[in-house]
Amino acid sequence: HQADRSRPNSPGPSRERRGTDHATDSRRDAVLIGKVVEFQVLRVRRRNVLGVHPHRGVIEPIEATLAHLGHDLAGHTREWPRLIDDHDAAGLADAGDDAVDIQRTDRPHIEHVDVDPLLREFVGGARAALQNQGHSVFWYHTSSADPKDRAVSMGGVQADTGRNVYGLRHAVSLLIETRGIGLGRAHFARRVQSHVTATLAVLQTAARLGGQLQQAVSLAGQASSALTCQGDMVVRAQTMAQRMDLTLIDAVTGQDRIETVDWRSALTLDVSQRRARPCGYWLAASQGAAADNLRALGIDVQRLPDTTLPATAVEHYRLLTDQGGQRQDARGAIAASRPIREITVALQTAHLGLPPGGWYVPLNQPLAHLATVALEPDSQNSLVANHVLMLQNIDLPTAGELANTATLLRVMQPLPGF
Repeated sequence: HQADRSRPNSPGPSRERRGTDHATDSRRDAVLIGKVVEFQVLRVRRRNVLGVHPHRGVIEPIEATLAHLGHDLAGHTREWPRLIDDHDAAGLADAGDDAVDIQRTDRPHIEHVDVDPLLREFVGGARAALQNQGHSVFWYHTSSADPKDRAVSMGGVQADTGRNVYGLRHAVSLLIETRGIGLGRAHFARRVQSHVTATLAVLQTAARLGGQLQQAVSLAGQASSALTCQGDMVVRAQTMAQRMDLTLIDAVTGQDRIETVDWRSALTLDVSQRRARPCGYWLAASQGAAADNLRALGIDVQRLPDTTLPATAVEHYRLLTDQGGQRQDARGAIAASRPIREITVALQTAHLGLPPGGWYVPLNQPLAHLATVALEPDSQNSLVANHVLMLQNIDLPTAGELANTATLLRVMQPLPGF
């Protein structure tokens, strides 16, 4: 078994910030990997993730910021020493214990083999190891940056963070988070030990269930490939609104209180938009940057011949609205140096010969779900939304006009030879 420790080759971590000098977010731009000038990470990942030895399990260990989650939830604060809720200074008074937060990967775009039983083995092993050492463990959750929003969310379900994108690669992908940012080096040994304990438990589970893990990853990729040209796929989804009992600390008395809060669950997703799954996507020859981005993600991108292909059923995107916006996560808007294109589209069918020299992204491949995330333009993490792939409005064009001006098409029938 091989463990890979990849570290971004950028100044962000050394300056204690996620942003890099290349206007990217080292945690939020996992789909936009073609924009990130972190070549060492790409080389390591292409060898071990996209090549002969793809990742079967991924751990994202991070620490929580103590400063930005101190909202008052109906006169209570989050109890850090026990179950992880909204925290404040009251939660720091007892330093005799630690709180550890675990989240399985959220995969709003995946509809494939059920790997939940295997995933529960990994989560359960990490939980048990931490609890045996006296740590408190709960699902990862956070609160909004808006103090008027008292809902508690299990985190983002968008395909932007590394843990979610690795889920789209069919890996068992886990987030392990502890309190720490804002504490300096206080209780540092215990904070490190909690991560070591959880990580070793995950590695031990991987060693014990290695055969099952490899088989599950392989079958999931095969199932994704087999879905091409049929059924619907999820384009947009968000957490499901529920209610949850959380242990909080009374902000005045310091006593434990169990409160029922508005809870946004990532275990059950609320699908807001579906779309028929195409056989693949056509990109114009001018969209080489987008093709390179997709290839950097490990997605199969094929160059089309320099001759017009036979007439094919396609769908093109007609822009209904196109405005600047911000990507959203569980805490609200994600800060960025440039607005995304926040668009809505309508699909229009056509029958035309694909122009020569373009690119074709077939969906009969294991990373089909990742390809749809990158190419469906009204997803906030798409290449179109993030200015990598150009998409212009073509209002009710003829087949000839579409062939000459389109940059992105959904191919709705198999292409011979592809």
